[in-house]
Amino acid sequence: MTGGTNRWFDPGLAAGVASGIAGRWPIPGRVEEALSELLGEGLGLASGLTGLREPSGFRACVVDRAGWAREAALTLERLLDLALAKEPAPARPSVARAAASVEAGLLLGYLSRRVVAQVDPLDPEPGRVLFVYPNLRAAEDRWRAPRRELRLLVAVHEATHLLEFASAPWLSEHLAAMAAEALVLLSPRGASEALVRSLASLAREGLSGAVLEATAPLRQLLSRVQGTMGFLEGLAAFVAEEVAGSHPALAGVVRAVGREFLAAPEGVVGRVLGVGAKLAQYRAGVRFCRRVVAEAGWEGVTRALSSPRSLPGWEELVRPGLWLERVMAS
Repeated sequence: MTGGTNRWFDPGLAAGVASGIAGRWPIPGRVEEALSELLGEGLGLASGLTGLREPSGFRACVVDRAGWAREAALTLERLLDLALAKEPAPARPSVARAAASVEAGLLLGYLSRRVVAQVDPLDPEPGRVLFVYPNLRAAEDRWRAPRRELRLLVAVHEATHLLEFASAPWLSEHLAAMAAEALVLLSPRGASEALVRSLASLAREGLSGAVLEATAPLRQLLSRVQGTMGFLEGLAAFVAEEVAGSHPALAGVVRAVGREFLAAPEGVVGRVLGVGAKLAQYRAGVRFCRRVVAEAGWEGVTRALSSPRSLPGWEELVRPGLWLERVMAS
């Protein structure tokens, strides 16, 4: 962790505050190995269905809530550095830097209880999936679903995200750029004054929460973000449902936990870009993928991941025919 080296945000302090809220949780031996095996099985099922490219490598990394908070604090630092590259800011006074870091830590402590698993677009280790063990166990206890089958369903969902990033090597940078752009657009007084506060607001409410005060550039960005994130999350949920449809034990888990479980918010970047902010966005993504696959096959999904321009906007996500006409008919 690079805590203390950043001139205006301290990820170490943020992680420390978050860890105090998140608490510690013992992680049994061999659980990481077992989840890596399930992730490999999930990759095989998802890639066999979709034909999307598999990553060159992958691994499951099991953490407790405090461990997730430490990872998320580093992601915040990377995201804020990207925003500062767009709009440079002077060094913050030490008191302001500490206050911003504490505010971020409080938010991360809250979010640490909500994430079950995630693929972080800004993770410097491609192919890594974080599983937050206490949240996974809480889901198992809540739904009383068979442990292996529930974990495999989660693994298929996360494996689909790995396939998305492997099939579209530009996607991580694209998502990070949109998140950084949102931060800058929401900081009218300049990054030095409002950037961290904007980030906290976005992570609480998602970008869609800013729509009432949106400028024209922000509204345009909002359409791109909602379309992109709705598609990516909808695809992961759709693939998990389709895989479950041919595996009776997994289908029983889907019935037990409900489809909304697959739309749980994922990570800092996902929260900033609005993942899970509205179930309508997730449901629209699932419907979009179902329509595209029905009319264009999985080649349609491959085309959507071929370039940033091929991704659907919000209007196309809710009206897939518009996207099919624009992209598949060209």
